[in-house]
Amino acid sequence: MIGNLVAAMFMIPVGFLADRALRKPYIILSQVLVSAASLGYVYSTGFLGVALTRTVGGVGEGLGGNVFGSTGGPVWQSLVIDLAPVDIKGSVLGLIGTIAGFASTPAPWIGGCLYEGVSPQSPFIISFALSGLGALIFAVFVREPKKAK
Repeated sequence: MIGNLVAAMFMIPVGFLADRALRKPYIILSQVLVSAASLGYVYSTGFLGVALTRTVGGVGEGLGGNVFGSTGGPVWQSLVIDLAPVDIKGSVLGLIGTIAGFASTPAPWIGGCLYEGVSPQSPFIISFALSGLGALIFAVFVREPKKAK
């Protein structure tokens, strides 16, 4: 509940800011915060730690650059729409949603196997590493189009 509330409080204001500025920094910051939240679960020792972790994750999700749900947050979708060719914008978002849906389908099972077979911390550490790798790949390879004046 904490994470969802915090995310909801950030989405509209950050969407307005992203319409007036570059989107890439918001997406990178979003990924960094969501990645950090994964590690927060490993190091949290009680309710306060988990609440802080969810707050950090909620801010990251609220920045709208994290791919959550089927197509991502508002800043992510806005960048994708700017990058996609005019005649297939909907198809591109649909493809992203489909790939994200299929790729995330086995995640609970894999996480459960890691939790039981390796350690309770391993799914969170792997999530942190993969999210960090994704943010790095995004930062290096994605070029944001210039804004029209």
